[in-house]
Amino acid sequence: MSESLDLSKILLRIKKSRNLTLNKEIAELLNLSEQDFSNRKKRGTLIEPIVKWGVNENVNLNWLLTGKGEPYVTKSAEVVAYLDDPETAELMEMTKQIIQSNTIYGTSLKANILSFHQAMTGEEKYKALEKELEEVGCKHLVSIEEARIRHDDPPQKKEEILKHRAI
Repeated sequence: MSESLDLSKILLRIKKSRNLTLNKEIAELLNLSEQDFSNRKKRGTLIEPIVKWGVNENVNLNWLLTGKGEPYVTKSAEVVAYLDDPETAELMEMTKQIIQSNTIYGTSLKANILSFHQAMTGEEKYKALEKELEEVGCKHLVSIEEARIRHDDPPQKKEEILKHRAI
């Protein structure tokens, strides 16, 4: 991919968009030392930090890499709605930073979000099924609250819950 990209034009677009004149300033923008910036430029591995920066700054990657299109990506209506709620916007920004950190924290947060979403949607499906069965007169389905077994439940309660599930 980087073979067909003109790095000098990409750097020029970054300089113009941020009113910069020196490569040193671009290095700072990309959170790279001058030496790392210079080495990456020589090796042709500067595209990755440029793309990461562009994504974080809502820069249109098509414009950044090719010069085509508008410089900035417009936010979707859904993102704008989040920005209207300061608490949600702050949480979304923190979540984004953690997930993009390439750390164990980011990996864990992503796994937890996926698990919570799966649990939430599973619970919604279970409640819908429970309602459907009630409508047809079936009383044998245990409510989701009754079906939960917690790690701190005493063994007798766990046995009782398991018996109810068998009904």
